[in-house]
Amino acid sequence: MTMINGLWKGIFFRQDGVKLPFLFNLRYDSNGELALYLNNGIEKIRAEKTIMRNDSIIFHLAYFDTELKMKVDHPEKLSGFWVDNSRDKMSMPFEAVRIKEDMPPSVTSLSGMWELIFRPGFPNAFPGILTIGLTENKILSTSLRAPSGDYRYMVTEIIGDSLVLYKFDGIVSYLLTAHIQGDSLVNGKMYSGTTYQTEWKGFRNETATLPDAFERTKVISQEFLTLKLRDIKGDSVSLERKNFIGKITLLPIMGTWCPNCLDESRSISQYLKDHPEMPIQVFGLCFERPKEWEKIDLLLNKYTRMLQLPFPLYYAGYADAASASKTFPMLDGIKAFPTLIIIDKTGQIRKVITGFDGPATGQAYVDHQKRFDALMQQLSQE
Repeated sequence: MTMINGLWKGIFFRQDGVKLPFLFNLRYDSNGELALYLNNGIEKIRAEKTIMRNDSIIFHLAYFDTELKMKVDHPEKLSGFWVDNSRDKMSMPFEAVRIKEDMPPSVTSLSGMWELIFRPGFPNAFPGILTIGLTENKILSTSLRAPSGDYRYMVTEIIGDSLVLYKFDGIVSYLLTAHIQGDSLVNGKMYSGTTYQTEWKGFRNETATLPDAFERTKVISQEFLTLKLRDIKGDSVSLERKNFIGKITLLPIMGTWCPNCLDESRSISQYLKDHPEMPIQVFGLCFERPKEWEKIDLLLNKYTRMLQLPFPLYYAGYADAASASKTFPMLDGIKAFPTLIIIDKTGQIRKVITGFDGPATGQAYVDHQKRFDALMQQLSQE
């Protein structure tokens, strides 16, 4: 196999002609195995497994049931397909070329906070906050938050008078572009996956805010229906109010396909590890895309293994907000994955947190963690 270690820039080709860029590193580890790392700025995600097959290389990506299949066209060019096995083998072709390691920028005129509007002028418009700055290592970092959660780590490029943001974490690919006009970002376009696209715009606003994640979803009834679930062994399980008495109960409404859910799962796991004295129990309620149990079982087991989760996962239904909302009629709807239901020791729903601001958001993540901890401390003392 030709030595192909180094930094590569790939392009996913959509059927509508849109090209979605992404970065990855190829490295030979100490055992001589070729490893792939998805590169999203300061985040590097190593593929779970590498398979060499004839003239092809298959990388099974971490956490999700997805793959990058590629062949070496020549030492400076790769080509292949990304495949999502959880969605009837949804795929996108790609090509990649080797590039030089990026030199970190020293300054950027875009540093600061930008208020965004997605789908401007339409009834379903929604806000966002873009924060641009430099890390301690002088790497350009970007945080993009929305009411449903953040867009995680992204690659940031300033090309002429345009801002270009993109990411690929194994399951979701994003590309956002906009023209820079002084203190405004105009003609913004956002593309995701195989078909999604919308428009956006932005302007500087250091005091921009989003709807409060701790208040966005309302509890309209304390009547808790029995949850009919399936554990990772395939056995039927029922959860009802009596299961929640005496402990603080966390019910993450999530999916193994959801990168924000992954960040929240890590956060909850770390909190349990850091606070073993807390009377907390967690039941992960997963809404999944496949219809076949064999695929669902594979996803739940892989997710549990890779994250080393200290709490159980259960299959709760198909992955859409309408299905989840029917499962939880005591709320005024499930508005985002993840949504975290927090139940006190008497079995009463005390708080619902919508979405999740992950580590990529910096101070927003710190603030979220502090509020969560304060709530846990309060409920544990009641």
